[in-house]
Amino acid sequence: MHDTSFESVASIARACLLGAAVALGACANEPASTGSTGAGAGGSGPKVVDLSFCDDVVTVNSGSLCAIQPSKTDPSITDANATGPGLGYHVVGFPADFSQVRGVWVHFVGSYGRPYNQKDGTASSKPWLDEAIAKNYLVVVVAYENSKSINGDICTCANGAKGCNVDDCAGQVRREILEGVDHSPLVSVSAADGVDNRLKKLAGYLKSKSIALPPGFDDAAIDWSKLMVSGHSQGAGHAYYLAKNTGVKGACFFSGPFDTPDTVAASAPIADWYLPPGSLTDPGVMGGVVTSTDPNAKSFIGAWNSYIGLVQNQQWFEYQVDASTKLTGYDGNTLDPQDPNDAHGSTVGAVELSTLRAKACFGSAAHIE
Repeated sequence: MHDTSFESVASIARACLLGAAVALGACANEPASTGSTGAGAGGSGPKVVDLSFCDDVVTVNSGSLCAIQPSKTDPSITDANATGPGLGYHVVGFPADFSQVRGVWVHFVGSYGRPYNQKDGTASSKPWLDEAIAKNYLVVVVAYENSKSINGDICTCANGAKGCNVDDCAGQVRREILEGVDHSPLVSVSAADGVDNRLKKLAGYLKSKSIALPPGFDDAAIDWSKLMVSGHSQGAGHAYYLAKNTGVKGACFFSGPFDTPDTVAASAPIADWYLPPGSLTDPGVMGGVVTSTDPNAKSFIGAWNSYIGLVQNQQWFEYQVDASTKLTGYDGNTLDPQDPNDAHGSTVGAVELSTLRAKACFGSAAHIE
């Protein structure tokens, strides 16, 4: 069994929030446009989107990040976990020239993280989001039920938990989080709080603000086959679960995925849901990034090599760290890759990894341009 202690609340919270050092500015300063904003591959709508409906906005190099309170899209959706971290507000990244939007890219943050933390006005993963927006994607960072670590809190037998004795524990939990349907006895995710409903209601909310959305992202149904996905840590697992079992346009993984196996007829050093052969998404349009000092780098690399089918230095890349390596967050904060938390979070939070992210996520071997 692999050590997944990095996913404890104490150790992962900072890693999941790297790049979230600066409060977002008031959206009243955003320029306005008139009429419905068109989108799609080389859309023809207005270049500038009126973001006055956002709860908060920050300008990044390639566009704007719009924070949206989930309960405004559906009053039955949860905004925050009352007893701890996780959830938060959705973030939608708009390219500066919205008329050039080519599609939608959905990103999942890791355990305990918030796309936008409404308590302190910060956003996470800004280096990565800025890079995806620069490729003219409408980037959607969905706030979802991530208040517990799947490996560290749920599918474990540590600290009195019983999850390791539940067959296909990780697969059941991930499916319930994504669908909002009762698949696991260990979590309780309502239909309203499932990722599927959260995205549909967010799409409907954006449409109500006269924003024409790219194909696949609609309040009637989410067509994952038309969407790019990515995720960090726990979020990487959701991205791969969708890629394998639903089918997506392409996928990119940061510091993940990997789930520990349960104890029920365990046949491999990884969770059951990874084992069935085949994937509804071609592994050729997937990629991944990890730092060499991430405590679970070997587990992630093992999953990429043996179960997902990615090729080293073509689809997955390891950022090599030595004793002198220092990394920088989006807002100039220093990250120490010798620290397990910074090493884990740097794949989305450090600007120096931009080249590897581009190769893994936008390179010819791992991305449909």
